[in-house]
Amino acid sequence: MKKKEIWMAVVAGFIGGAFSNQIFQAMPAFASDVTRGRVLSVEKLLITDRNGTARVGFGVTEDGRVTMAVSDQKGRVRIGFGILADGNPSLDFYDLANKARMVVGLKDEAPFLVFNDKDEIHRILLRESAGGSPHLDFNDSRGNLRATMGWTPYGGVDKSTGQRAEASYALLNEGGKPIWQAPN
Repeated sequence: MKKKEIWMAVVAGFIGGAFSNQIFQAMPAFASDVTRGRVLSVEKLLITDRNGTARVGFGVTEDGRVTMAVSDQKGRVRIGFGILADGNPSLDFYDLANKARMVVGLKDEAPFLVFNDKDEIHRILLRESAGGSPHLDFNDSRGNLRATMGWTPYGGVDKSTGQRAEASYALLNEGGKPIWQAPN
Protein backbone atom coordinates (compact mmCIF):
# COMPACT_ATOMS: atom_id res chain seq x y z
CA MET A 1 0.00 0.00 0.00
CA LYS A 2 1.27 3.43 -0.86
CA LYS A 3 1.54 6.31 1.58
CA LYS A 4 -1.28 8.16 -0.18
CA GLU A 5 -3.69 5.19 0.21
CA ILE A 6 -2.82 4.75 3.90
CA TRP A 7 -3.36 8.45 4.49
CA MET A 8 -6.78 8.36 2.77
CA ALA A 9 -7.84 5.29 4.80
CA VAL A 10 -6.92 7.06 8.05
CA VAL A 11 -8.81 10.24 7.06
CA ALA A 12 -11.85 8.21 5.93
CA GLY A 13 -11.87 6.26 9.20
CA PHE A 14 -11.65 9.46 11.21
CA ILE A 15 -14.46 11.15 9.29
CA GLY A 16 -16.63 8.00 9.40
CA GLY A 17 -16.11 7.63 13.12
CA ALA A 18 -16.95 11.28 13.79
CA PHE A 19 -20.18 11.20 11.80
CA SER A 20 -21.30 7.73 12.90
CA ASN A 21 -21.78 9.08 16.44
CA GLN A 22 -24.22 11.63 15.02
CA ILE A 23 -26.12 9.03 13.01
CA PHE A 24 -26.14 6.19 15.57
CA GLN A 25 -26.70 7.29 19.17
CA ALA A 26 -24.16 5.71 21.49
CA MET A 27 -25.52 3.42 24.21
CA PRO A 28 -23.84 3.55 27.62
CA ALA A 29 -21.96 0.45 28.67
CA PHE A 30 -23.50 -1.23 31.73
CA ALA A 31 -20.40 -1.74 33.84
CA SER A 32 -18.73 1.58 33.19
CA ASP A 33 -21.70 3.95 33.29
CA VAL A 34 -24.00 2.62 35.99
CA THR A 35 -24.07 4.87 39.02
CA ARG A 36 -24.74 3.55 42.48
CA GLY A 37 -27.96 4.89 43.95
CA ARG A 38 -28.84 5.18 47.62
CA VAL A 39 -32.58 4.42 47.50
CA LEU A 40 -34.71 1.95 45.59
CA SER A 41 -38.39 2.59 46.24
CA VAL A 42 -40.87 -0.13 45.25
CA GLU A 43 -43.93 -1.69 46.85
CA LYS A 44 -42.97 -5.20 45.76
CA LEU A 45 -39.69 -6.74 44.68
CA LEU A 46 -39.29 -10.23 43.20
CA ILE A 47 -35.99 -11.98 42.68
CA THR A 48 -36.20 -14.75 40.11
CA ASP A 49 -33.91 -17.55 39.05
CA ARG A 50 -32.64 -18.07 35.50
CA ASN A 51 -35.92 -19.78 34.56
CA GLY A 52 -38.03 -16.82 35.69
CA THR A 53 -39.35 -18.59 38.81
CA ALA A 54 -39.85 -16.20 41.73
CA ARG A 55 -37.48 -17.30 44.50
CA VAL A 56 -37.52 -14.34 46.90
CA GLY A 57 -40.20 -11.71 47.26
CA PHE A 58 -40.37 -8.58 49.37
CA GLY A 59 -43.47 -6.48 49.78
CA VAL A 60 -45.90 -4.45 51.84
CA THR A 61 -49.49 -5.75 51.95
CA GLU A 62 -52.59 -3.60 51.89
CA ASP A 63 -53.14 -4.17 55.63
CA GLY A 64 -49.65 -2.87 56.46
CA ARG A 65 -47.67 -6.09 56.87
CA VAL A 66 -44.08 -6.11 55.65
CA THR A 67 -43.28 -9.53 54.21
CA MET A 68 -40.48 -11.57 52.71
CA ALA A 69 -41.11 -14.97 51.12
CA VAL A 70 -38.50 -17.52 50.05
CA SER A 71 -39.55 -20.15 47.51
CA ASP A 72 -38.15 -23.47 46.35
CA GLN A 73 -37.10 -24.32 42.77
CA LYS A 74 -40.76 -24.85 41.79
CA GLY A 75 -41.86 -21.45 43.12
CA ARG A 76 -43.58 -22.80 46.24
CA VAL A 77 -43.21 -20.56 49.28
CA ARG A 78 -41.38 -22.48 52.00
CA ILE A 79 -40.38 -19.70 54.42
CA GLY A 80 -42.12 -16.43 55.14
CA PHE A 81 -40.94 -13.63 57.38
CA GLY A 82 -42.96 -10.61 58.25
CA ILE A 83 -43.75 -7.77 60.53
CA LEU A 84 -47.47 -8.01 61.19
CA ALA A 85 -49.80 -5.02 61.10
CA ASP A 86 -49.65 -4.88 64.92
CA GLY A 87 -45.83 -4.63 64.78
CA ASN A 88 -45.06 -8.17 65.95
CA PRO A 89 -42.54 -10.26 63.96
CA SER A 90 -43.35 -13.73 62.61
CA LEU A 91 -41.30 -16.43 60.87
CA ASP A 92 -43.45 -19.06 59.13
CA PHE A 93 -42.40 -22.42 57.64
CA TYR A 94 -44.70 -23.78 54.91
CA ASP A 95 -45.33 -27.33 53.69
CA LEU A 96 -45.63 -28.29 50.01
CA ALA A 97 -49.37 -27.54 50.13
CA ASN A 98 -48.58 -23.90 51.14
CA LYS A 99 -49.83 -24.39 54.71
CA ALA A 100 -47.99 -22.72 57.59
CA ARG A 101 -46.90 -25.71 59.67
CA MET A 102 -44.55 -23.98 62.12
CA VAL A 103 -44.61 -20.36 63.27
CA VAL A 104 -42.09 -18.58 65.48
CA GLY A 105 -42.71 -15.05 66.66
CA LEU A 106 -43.40 -12.50 69.33
CA LYS A 107 -46.82 -11.51 70.63
CA ASP A 108 -46.87 -8.53 72.99
CA GLU A 109 -43.07 -8.94 73.33
CA ALA A 110 -43.43 -12.56 74.54
CA PRO A 111 -41.92 -15.33 72.35
CA PHE A 112 -43.97 -18.23 70.99
CA LEU A 113 -43.58 -21.34 68.84
CA VAL A 114 -46.62 -22.93 67.18
CA PHE A 115 -46.90 -26.28 65.38
CA ASN A 116 -49.92 -26.53 63.09
CA ASP A 117 -51.51 -29.56 61.50
CA LYS A 118 -52.11 -29.86 57.75
CA ASP A 119 -55.27 -27.73 58.12
CA GLU A 120 -53.28 -24.97 59.90
CA ILE A 121 -54.98 -25.65 63.23
CA HIS A 122 -52.71 -24.91 66.19
CA ARG A 123 -51.87 -28.27 67.75
CA ILE A 124 -48.88 -27.42 69.96
CA LEU A 125 -48.13 -23.98 71.37
CA LEU A 126 -45.03 -23.17 73.41
CA ARG A 127 -45.00 -19.64 74.75
CA GLU A 128 -44.00 -17.36 77.55
CA SER A 129 -46.91 -16.42 79.80
CA ALA A 130 -47.72 -12.86 80.81
CA GLY A 131 -45.75 -13.40 84.01
CA GLY A 132 -42.68 -14.63 82.14
CA SER A 133 -43.14 -18.34 82.88
CA PRO A 134 -42.94 -21.00 80.17
CA HIS A 135 -46.22 -22.45 79.01
CA LEU A 136 -47.04 -25.47 76.81
CA ASP A 137 -50.49 -26.21 75.32
CA PHE A 138 -51.72 -29.23 73.33
CA ASN A 139 -54.87 -28.81 71.23
CA ASP A 140 -57.16 -31.35 69.56
CA SER A 141 -57.91 -31.44 65.82
CA ARG A 142 -60.53 -28.69 66.25
CA GLY A 143 -58.06 -26.39 68.03
CA ASN A 144 -59.60 -26.90 71.50
CA LEU A 145 -57.19 -26.95 74.45
CA ARG A 146 -56.86 -30.51 75.77
CA ALA A 147 -53.66 -30.44 77.88
CA THR A 148 -51.68 -27.60 79.37
CA MET A 149 -48.53 -27.20 81.44
CA GLY A 150 -47.08 -24.11 83.04
CA TRP A 151 -48.65 -21.22 84.87
CA THR A 152 -52.29 -22.12 84.22
CA PRO A 153 -55.64 -21.15 85.74
CA TYR A 154 -56.04 -24.83 86.66
CA GLY A 155 -53.19 -24.93 89.15
CA GLY A 156 -53.98 -25.41 92.77
CA VAL A 157 -52.25 -24.49 96.00
CA ASP A 158 -49.02 -26.24 96.91
CA LYS A 159 -49.93 -27.99 100.19
CA SER A 160 -46.37 -27.78 101.55
CA THR A 161 -46.11 -23.98 101.19
CA GLY A 162 -49.72 -22.82 101.08
CA GLN A 163 -48.86 -20.80 97.95
CA ARG A 164 -50.26 -21.13 94.46
CA ALA A 165 -48.05 -23.56 92.58
CA GLU A 166 -45.50 -22.11 90.14
CA ALA A 167 -46.29 -24.85 87.66
CA SER A 168 -49.45 -26.76 87.04
CA TYR A 169 -50.63 -29.45 84.69
CA ALA A 170 -54.14 -30.11 83.45
CA LEU A 171 -55.96 -32.43 81.08
CA LEU A 172 -59.26 -31.12 79.75
CA ASN A 173 -62.33 -32.73 78.22
CA GLU A 174 -63.93 -31.66 74.94
CA GLY A 175 -65.88 -28.96 76.76
CA GLY A 176 -62.71 -27.41 78.21
CA LYS A 177 -63.31 -28.64 81.78
CA PRO A 178 -60.41 -30.19 83.72
CA ILE A 179 -60.58 -33.97 84.09
CA TRP A 180 -57.21 -34.13 85.86
CA GLN A 181 -54.89 -31.50 87.27
CA ALA A 182 -51.82 -31.22 89.45
CA PRO A 183 -51.34 -29.91 91.99
CA ASN A 184 -54.92 -30.44 93.20
